[in-house]
Amino acid sequence: MSYLRRATIVFFVLTMFVVILPLVILSLLSSFGFVLGEVKIDFTISGVIPLLILSGTTTYLLIGFSVSGVALSAYLWFNPRLRITEKFRSQLGDLVSVFTSHAMAGVPIIDALKKTAEFVGSPASEYLETYAYLVSSGEDPLRAEAIVTRGLPKEIRLVFTSISQAVKSGGRYLEVLSQGEKYLRQLIKLSELRKSKLSEYKLVLVLSVIAYAFSAIVTLKLIASMGASVRGVPIFAGQVNIDVLKSAYYVSSIILTGITSVIMSKAIEGYAVKSLKYVSILTLLVTTMFVVSELI
Repeated sequence: MSYLRRATIVFFVLTMFVVILPLVILSLLSSFGFVLGEVKIDFTISGVIPLLILSGTTTYLLIGFSVSGVALSAYLWFNPRLRITEKFRSQLGDLVSVFTSHAMAGVPIIDALKKTAEFVGSPASEYLETYAYLVSSGEDPLRAEAIVTRGLPKEIRLVFTSISQAVKSGGRYLEVLSQGEKYLRQLIKLSELRKSKLSEYKLVLVLSVIAYAFSAIVTLKLIASMGASVRGVPIFAGQVNIDVLKSAYYVSSIILTGITSVIMSKAIEGYAVKSLKYVSILTLLVTTMFVVSELI
């Protein structure tokens, strides 16, 4: 995907989330007679803790859609690179098998790389061809490997490491490739097993965010109800600033979505970039809960 197309998509998404969708929702709510209020954002310091104070439905709606839109836009910007990496990882099994077969048949390593590139196709072929070109031009195999695999996952780097060691080992390269292939297949199996075992925890993490936001809303409603039902009585509930407490709960919920998203994407799926997608989704969910709580 070209940079111009990616920039256009990102601009469109930002415009939709920051401007169009909030205006449409606010207009719709106004048409049903809901009082939305103005945008109010203040800062205060409680003790030594800086607090962001948000007030009103409009404020929560704009903040939530803005955070969600920025996160989704960043994810869409980096997503093409992520898709290439995921496709490359899915090609590793065929790549190793075909390359090893060519090498064991007596084909020179550089030619085996080129033939393998033709078989597996893009995107793996581009990296293989670049590596073959660098090595055939006199570049040290390990240096060529470092150039080609910069930023790629461990499994992919391992393939190029095995090839580099095979190039440098001379007559023992078949043994090196055979051992590298066995290790790679075990690594792929373990990676897939880890994902399948950990994927069920995604639901637990998502439910924890929902539970925290829901408990915060229930707590706020109870405190507000207590303060309204016993007017004139000097109880603690009447002394609580609901706006400050609600804002603190909302901001902490957004922070929790960020932490949860990083855990789901990095620890479970192995891609930190995917945390941006989860941040966008969970922020919209939490914002919807708080906005609805403002209206009822």
